[in-house]
Amino acid sequence: MPLTNLQKAVIGECARLMGLNGGLAYKGLMSDIVVRQRLRGLTTEQKENTKCMRAIMEKYGLSAASTGEVVQTAISKGDTRMRISVSTVIKPELNGLEFSVLEAAAKVLLPRGGYFAGHYSAMCEATGLDLKSVDNTITALKQKFNVPNLELAVVSAFASGILYPGTLFGKQLPFPQPLLAIMSSDSFRKASLYPATGVHRKRLTEAEKMVARELIKLLGINGGLYWGRQVLLSQSADSIGIPYHATRGTLESMNRRLGFSHLGLILYEASELLGVKVEVKIPPLCQTDFNDTEHLIMLQTAKAVIPSCGFYKGYKQTVIHKLHFSGNYIGEINHQLVEKTGTENLGQAVTYFIAHGLIPVSELKLDVQRTPALEAIVNAMSRLRI
Repeated sequence: MPLTNLQKAVIGECARLMGLNGGLAYKGLMSDIVVRQRLRGLTTEQKENTKCMRAIMEKYGLSAASTGEVVQTAISKGDTRMRISVSTVIKPELNGLEFSVLEAAAKVLLPRGGYFAGHYSAMCEATGLDLKSVDNTITALKQKFNVPNLELAVVSAFASGILYPGTLFGKQLPFPQPLLAIMSSDSFRKASLYPATGVHRKRLTEAEKMVARELIKLLGINGGLYWGRQVLLSQSADSIGIPYHATRGTLESMNRRLGFSHLGLILYEASELLGVKVEVKIPPLCQTDFNDTEHLIMLQTAKAVIPSCGFYKGYKQTVIHKLHFSGNYIGEINHQLVEKTGTENLGQAVTYFIAHGLIPVSELKLDVQRTPALEAIVNAMSRLRI
């Protein structure tokens, strides 16, 4: 049974975005399709696209297939095409751990056409590492290859000659079909001729620069720590004069371009690229006393969120694990802390405690110059004393 026009449109957009990502699917691909649809004035929801992909899988007789596998099947049946684009690649120096994780990523991801749910577990099994070690190494790989996701790091590794198909998959053909398609593309061959060494910094688009400047300003107003995605995006959208969904889409584009998982880190990296400092506004001092429990919770909260430059999903679980308090109890204390410090959110409260000496910088046990948010707060403290 042939695909409907809607199914052809969705699978075609998947193939187009995969092509721009070196030929492999990546986490967030389906969300990107919704953003593009909305920028064109459509009101499609992600669940509609997901339902459409399931219908395509049924027509192809596939079960539990990844997005990359569905797209590869569509290509083989002539229902869509993919134009693979590989830009300038970097050939960084990798340590033994990074190389082993990179090899495992190639072996796990390429046969499935890129990202799929469960690939982390498969990589842990292949390397013998725990989840945290794999995740930290993947972050390092993305930074060294200067790419937004692991799939592009794998493509770059083949293009720069760090990985070889014969070594990974043996000399017996065929290699995984996605790898064959990638390596036979003109852009891959051109990129493999002149791999660059060192680190080349990403450039932001004009739209990304405009949104980033406003978000960086709001980040400073919030004490240098990101807290509250929806509020932050709404404020920036109102200030710039563009729709909320367009601001969100631009931010997601920056996320893929810069390769950081936390919004606070993305904004500090953007500030470096733009040469714009995060000017931290320190909350005014209130004549309020805090008990030992409040101090303890705030110290562990600061240790959790300062390295990530603000809120991230799971920070509260980190605090719970350290203190063995219940989540409800910590939530109640956090609410009290925001009220007692006269701040708008817990991020500002953390800045309040550090800036007014309630948490000495030395207690955080962090390198100020290697921790962007802490450096920005310390610089603001210095200006406050002048």
